[in-house]
Amino acid sequence: MNDFPKNDSDFSVNPVPDGAPPSGGKDAVRCEGSGRLDAQGASGRIRTAGRRTLVRRTDALCRAKDSVPAAESGAHEGAVPPSEQHPLEPFLPAGARLLMLGSFPPQRKRWSMDFFYPNLQNDMWRIVGWVFFGDKARFLDPSGRRFDRDRIAAFCASKGIALYDTAVEVIRLKDNASDNFLQVVREVDLAALLARIPACRAIVTTGQKATDTLRAVAGCGEPPVGGSVEFRYAGRTMRLYRMPSSSRAYPRPVEWKAGFYRAMFAETVGI
Repeated sequence: MNDFPKNDSDFSVNPVPDGAPPSGGKDAVRCEGSGRLDAQGASGRIRTAGRRTLVRRTDALCRAKDSVPAAESGAHEGAVPPSEQHPLEPFLPAGARLLMLGSFPPQRKRWSMDFFYPNLQNDMWRIVGWVFFGDKARFLDPSGRRFDRDRIAAFCASKGIALYDTAVEVIRLKDNASDNFLQVVREVDLAALLARIPACRAIVTTGQKATDTLRAVAGCGEPPVGGSVEFRYAGRTMRLYRMPSSSRAYPRPVEWKAGFYRAMFAETVGI
C-alpha cells in the first residue's frame, strides 16, 4: 500500500554543515530522499517518510522533527509532538488461543468505550458481530451511538480472544485517527505478552501498520491480506494472520472484510 523504499539505499543521510543546523542542534542529521528512515534505539523504532526530514539523535531513538507542517501537526514549527503511552492494559483472558493486535488506539475524543477498537467509525465489532451472529449491530448499545464494552469483553473471553496493540508508545503527527501518521517509538514486548497466554498459537494483525510493526518484532515473513505464515518465536511455533483493516479509511463493505475474518476465526477459535 505504501510506496516506501525497500532498503536503505533509497535514501541518504548527510551531515548538516557546521554552523547553525536548522532547529536541530549539533546532534542533527538531514535525511534526503523519497522514502523511509528506520532508526532503531534503546526505546524502539521510528519511521518517517518525506523528501527532507530533520532528525535529532538521542540516547534512545531518532525523533522526526519536521515530518509534517506545523499547521497540520498542531505544534509550533520545528517542535516534536509529544509521545503517547498506550492507555489500555492488555486484555488476556485465561486460555486465550488467539491474540488480536491492532496498531494503537485513536485519541480519546474518538472513543465510544474504554476498550480496543473504540472508535464508532471503526467496523471491527461490526465485523465480529456479522461473522459470529449475522448481526452487524450485535455489539452496539441500544442507542446505536456506543459500543457495549461489557458484551464485547465477555464474548472475547468466551472465545479465547486476547487483545492488545503492536505499539505501546507512539508520536502522532496529525490530529486524526490515521495509522499513516503514527510513528512507533516503542513496540510491544511480544515475548512478555505471550508468556501470559501460554495456550496462544495464533496472532492476527488488523491492518498494514500493525503487520509491519509486528514483523519488526517477530522477524517473520509477510502474509498476503487474508493469508497467514508460520514462524517460531519465544520457544513456540506461531501463525501470523494478516487481516484487512477494519477502519473505514479502507473503503470496503463490512461483509467483504468479514469474509477474511470468518476464515481466520474458523481456523483459530472456531465459529
